[in-house]
Amino acid sequence: MTIYVRVEDDCIVEIFRPLESESGKLVPIENRFHPDFVRGLAVVADESVECGWVRQGDEFVAPKIAPSVDPANASEGSSL
Repeated sequence: MTIYVRVEDDCIVEIFRPLESESGKLVPIENRFHPDFVRGLAVVADESVECGWVRQGDEFVAPKIAPSVDPANASEGSSL
């Protein structure tokens, strides 16, 4: 199954999964969008990709989330 993504600043912003016609046949991406748009898409192998994943080398990975700090428990001048 081929999955296409639109990427901005090395981050996935849109995902285009396969689409079946009413007859059950897969509709090629080239029949769904203008050729200029399709040329700008990237193909990904990992079916679990999500918007917000970032490019790391030749693949996309989930972004690392920094730990949150509860302002009520933070003291002035403390470091994490």
